[in-house]
Amino acid sequence: MKYLLLLIPIAISHQLYAQENSIPSASATNYISLYPELLGNSYTFSINAEYAHLFNQERNGIYLRGGAGYIYNGLSYLFEGGFLIGKNRNYLEVGIGYTEAIDTRDNDMIGIRAGYRRMGKRGVLLRISPMLAIMKDEFGTEIWPWAGLSLGYSIPLR
Repeated sequence: MKYLLLLIPIAISHQLYAQENSIPSASATNYISLYPELLGNSYTFSINAEYAHLFNQERNGIYLRGGAGYIYNGLSYLFEGGFLIGKNRNYLEVGIGYTEAIDTRDNDMIGIRAGYRRMGKRGVLLRISPMLAIMKDEFGTEIWPWAGLSLGYSIPLR
């Protein structure tokens, strides 16, 4: 077991090449996005920062986001991760997130998202996201439909 734990950092720290004519890594694109979200994971309003990595050929990708928001009588923070499926700046966004309510009697929420994302040529980001909100309290679990709307800006990182 000790040897396995020693090999993992060594393997991660070295680049491995399986072919000489590999696809250059410059064809993958990374983005940092900043946007507010109306409704969505934070019930009412949130400010979010996101990292998205789009893959080489199909331009599909993954994203991770974090944010802080306002819930009816308090604040919240949220985390979400998911997949982007599409190309030509139009994506199906599928993800799952967790929202923690702070200093309020509101419930924490797990949000399951399946929506549309448009990443414009000049960096404008539009997200329209129907989702399911799953909330659990001392009386049981509630599941109800919800939605989020975001408009922000994406910066490519190459």
